[in-house]
Amino acid sequence: EGPDTMKEVYSEARKLSNELKLADKRSKEYREGIKKLKALNKDISDHNEKIRGTNSAWKMVKTEIRQFGMFAIAALGIEQLTAQAAKLIEKSAKLSDKLADVKKTTSLTDAEIEQLNKRLKRLSTRTSRSELLSLAQIAGKLGIKGVDDIEKFVSAADKINVALGEDLGQVETVMKELGKLTETYNIKKAHGIEKSLLKVGSAINTLGASSTASEGFMVDFAKRMGGIAPLAGITIQDILALGATLDQLGQSSESSSTALTKL
Repeated sequence: EGPDTMKEVYSEARKLSNELKLADKRSKEYREGIKKLKALNKDISDHNEKIRGTNSAWKMVKTEIRQFGMFAIAALGIEQLTAQAAKLIEKSAKLSDKLADVKKTTSLTDAEIEQLNKRLKRLSTRTSRSELLSLAQIAGKLGIKGVDDIEKFVSAADKINVALGEDLGQVETVMKELGKLTETYNIKKAHGIEKSLLKVGSAINTLGASSTASEGFMVDFAKRMGGIAPLAGITIQDILALGATLDQLGQSSESSSTALTKL
């Protein structure tokens, strides 16, 4: 009786690949193991073919396996080749899971997921596609819809994470906060998703680099002032500058934002 879920299929394929590395190639167990591994790989292939958007990932795996060819068998031996195949299977499984997660939060169709995946592959960045897909998942949680806007969000989020990741912490929290600020201060409406995020991120980065103020303080201060500042006609760049100044003067974000709101 075979595994019931695809997670179990992937797990069994990896386990069997490891066992075959230690098996005698002349034994009956080895021959049966190879036959079983082929069947598991076919299950994985069929599964990925059914989920549009992961087709390209599995085709990539099959292409890479073919590229090993007879040269790989001769140079590395069946054990090494099997190990490489197992790594490719695991890589495909993780990518498939990521694409499924993005689909859940963004409500994109299978065709749109495939289109988004192709666009993210073309982004000029050192960030892995898995991490870019995580950013796309965050976009969905923020209510950003459509392939174009999600791609723009991912592009901006990637740049901001590279510049401010160490100062502001976990990328999901950072982008949620910045995304809310662009909405609260009406920047997104004027400049669009990508430019508004980059403008806010650039302002925080510049103030942090040119002063002793904490980037986290500025974001928290701007968030606390979000209820009154837009109504009073105070721009986000002024609010961030005020936050940086108050932080340098040793004030707390909570007390200073409360005092300024009352004023």
